[in-house]
Amino acid sequence: MALISCPNCGKTVSDKAAACPHCGTPIAQAQNTPAQQPVYNAPSAPSTPNAPSTPNAPKKKHKGIVAVIIIIVIVFIVVISVIASLLVPTLVHMVERSKSMAGANGSAAVGITHQSNNSDENSQAVNSVAPPQEKTYNITLNVDCRQNIAMNEYKVDILVDGKNIATHPHGEAKSYKRTLTEGTHEIEFRINGLEHDGLFSMKEIYDADDESTFRKIYIDVTEDGEFSYYVKLTKNNSIEVIPQ
Repeated sequence: MALISCPNCGKTVSDKAAACPHCGTPIAQAQNTPAQQPVYNAPSAPSTPNAPSTPNAPKKKHKGIVAVIIIIVIVFIVVISVIASLLVPTLVHMVERSKSMAGANGSAAVGITHQSNNSDENSQAVNSVAPPQEKTYNITLNVDCRQNIAMNEYKVDILVDGKNIATHPHGEAKSYKRTLTEGTHEIEFRINGLEHDGLFSMKEIYDADDESTFRKIYIDVTEDGEFSYYVKLTKNNSIEVIPQ
């Protein structure tokens, strides 16, 4: 004897039983009749009405990128327009100024050419732009180089405004004429050299660091005139200048 399932209620019954003790279904007849398998229809999944489909997502992404590119292009065009509006007037002004300067230079060149062809007009133009001339005066420097009692012979360099105009000899009086402009001028006397007239000889050269070897005098020139000086050596061979 074997146990089987009732084809109607599914409970366990003996295969020798004539009918199912639970539901009364004949067992022998059910064994001869192939059991029909119940068909179950799976419930369909409810559809979402407005669910976005997957293929549409990339399209929206591309649209967003295109919109960003368009915005960037618009901003770039606006910036270029602003810069151009600021630079164009400046460039135009520079071009106009260059043209005006070129015209002025051309006019000046033509004027110079015309003046070179006409000596009278050229002379008048030069006189009109020439700076005012400084007033000048005739000055005479009278220098008396006294003879040294100790028999030391010496010469004196005379400088006017740093320029050597003469080397004055020992024991002589001389005059020097100069034309000087109005104002203050520097007269400098320097020992040129010192020579002994005896058995022994020596020579002292001007030294810019030794103030005993030179003397500076300043004169104010406002008219024609004369300036006189005595020049001599002291006992220690220093130069001395005495205005007269």
